[in-house]
Amino acid sequence: MYWLIGHPTRFVTITTTYQINPTTKCSWKLQIKENTGNLRFNLQYIQPETHTGSKITLYTEDDLFRPDTMLRFLKQLQKLQDITYVKFLVKTSNDYTNLNNSPASDTVWIDLFPNLIGIQDMATGIPLEVLFKSLLIPSISTKTIALSEQGVRKNAEFGLQTKMLPTTPRDEFVILFLSSFSLTCGIRVSYLQLCSTRRR
Repeated sequence: MYWLIGHPTRFVTITTTYQINPTTKCSWKLQIKENTGNLRFNLQYIQPETHTGSKITLYTEDDLFRPDTMLRFLKQLQKLQDITYVKFLVKTSNDYTNLNNSPASDTVWIDLFPNLIGIQDMATGIPLEVLFKSLLIPSISTKTIALSEQGVRKNAEFGLQTKMLPTTPRDEFVILFLSSFSLTCGIRVSYLQLCSTRRR
């Protein structure tokens, strides 16, 4: 949400496919866009994909990210290098590279360009019930707020202004990367947690 406010030409799409029962899949697509200072949501059903999974894409073609912002994103990506239980395939030019050299079968694809940032997995997908009861409802973690406050106080001693990242549980591996996009002062936007859903 942070990268949409004040940027009316940018928009986010979230698409997912999940299994309703052993023989039936369901897919939906959500678009989020600012319009006259308000965030507008457009939800529609789409043709189900072959595999379950989710994808979040931030489109910025008419309002590109600055080079210094892209550099900060790349630095955030480096924090994923020590994770081995999932493979991170990152694309910043023509081909994907294995960021953490992991042999894991669970894979997350990340596209990082000035005009587009995308993240995709092939996990279990997001049911509509989760969308309405969790994903679109901001939540606050008191532990994250405490860590943020501690970091702000510590950095204030050195005259620095920084944003603390939350600690990342094992099953929320993508939050670490996306936190630089969506967390401010420890407030977690729950819809990004869909990326942490892993294949069961």
